[in-house]
Amino acid sequence: MSERRARDEREKSARRRQLLDAAADRLDRLGYGAATMSEIAVAAGLAKGTTYLYFRSKEALFLELLLEALEEWCVAALAEIEALRDDRAERVAARLAATVSARGRFVALLPLRHPVLEQGAASEEVERHQRLQLEALAPLALALEERLPTLGLGGGSAFLLRFLALATGSAGLAGGASPERRALGERPETARLARDFETELAECSAALLRGWRPPAPPASATDETS
Repeated sequence: MSERRARDEREKSARRRQLLDAAADRLDRLGYGAATMSEIAVAAGLAKGTTYLYFRSKEALFLELLLEALEEWCVAALAEIEALRDDRAERVAARLAATVSARGRFVALLPLRHPVLEQGAASEEVERHQRLQLEALAPLALALEERLPTLGLGGGSAFLLRFLALATGSAGLAGGASPERRALGERPETARLARDFETELAECSAALLRGWRPPAPPASATDETS
């Protein structure tokens, strides 16, 4: 690679990083709906048109941000599972839930993935996201299979995909730390409607683990023709 080409690649990587950092800042402060590509471009010090050279849409930009958040969570969750001395389903579920709950950006983006981000991104961007998601989950999936033999071969990945679905649903049910949700918890007649995200996710995940059945092996050609 020539020196100029290497410099160009570094500049492209730096601009891409600037856009992701600016998008993350807008998400943390304003939420997804209020974040615009124009504001993100200004915050990144780039022209709006330049942003589309790196991300074809707002959805594609935030889908990449979600992937980064997922990868960071996988690293943290793997460290927690490897350090865990208690193999009970409740403890494993609690540690996984705690590592998700500690990442507000991840929690904010999860409910947007299917109805918003994947709907607005190009099909190849969605396929890339799904492929890289599975790659990121793989080490954690293997660690879970070693820790919980009842998951069975391949059960770690299957469980984690369901766990993320539960996290998505729990984020919507718990509503984060919004003033409206806090008000529900303060009124006796509606207190039962206020659910803490981490508690909800831990309880649902533990129930999933306790009732887990290993994935059935794929049918062979002989089975299909018999």
